[in-house]
Amino acid sequence: MLDATLARVPTRCALGRYQGVLSTVHVEVAGRPLTFLFDLGAGVTALDAAVADDLRLGEVRRVTGRRMTGADVDLALLEPTPLTVGDYQLPARSLGKLDLARLLPEDWPRVDGVLALDALEHVPFAVDFARDRMDLGAPLDRDGLSSLRIRLHRQIPHTSLVVLVAVGEGEDACWFELDNSNTGPVLVAPHAAARLGLAAGTEPTETNITVPGAGTIRVPVLARDILYDGNLGRTFTASRRFGFDLAQGWIGVAPRS
Repeated sequence: MLDATLARVPTRCALGRYQGVLSTVHVEVAGRPLTFLFDLGAGVTALDAAVADDLRLGEVRRVTGRRMTGADVDLALLEPTPLTVGDYQLPARSLGKLDLARLLPEDWPRVDGVLALDALEHVPFAVDFARDRMDLGAPLDRDGLSSLRIRLHRQIPHTSLVVLVAVGEGEDACWFELDNSNTGPVLVAPHAAARLGLAAGTEPTETNITVPGAGTIRVPVLARDILYDGNLGRTFTASRRFGFDLAQGWIGVAPRS
């Protein structure tokens, strides 16, 4: 187990590349080193069901969330468990229990869990997707970062957490989920496409969108019925640096490297 004197030591962690596109991070749970996906859009930090059973973590309640497509996801919440990332021990919290293999392509390697924003809500951290690294627990260096307009959104009260980022200007802005694990085009709901004046169709179309704080960017856009106004995926996050202070409701972004 982690020595108590190291429990809040700021740390830098390398991010791995899962199947070349998704980010992973090494996480210790109950003294066991595991590989987690690092997913800004996951909502709930979770353990794979087989790992949870092997660690004998008991269930405390069940909840139902929804994927951005609207599909229900039923999951058990486990007894509060601390996670250690690098030399930084996150506060104990209830983790979700999911059969992750059912959510990933059949031929992809197994992963042990998912690290989502709910576990990082009270810890300042920075992520550099260009250099595949995360700095956790140190005061944020905001130099070179421009503030994004954001909202914190919880589908499951007291449990889940995702960030919605403003796309468009002023009162006409729409709110897109920040999701580094969406490897396809930027998704936009039909009602939001009309509001933003986007010619989004059923095939990806290169389109200019305005993200206050990041400027006008050209990305492939696809119209799709989803829970949110839209989804900003890897076409936005890749090769960018972000700073997160979710307790203060702040996220900053640097220009693409």
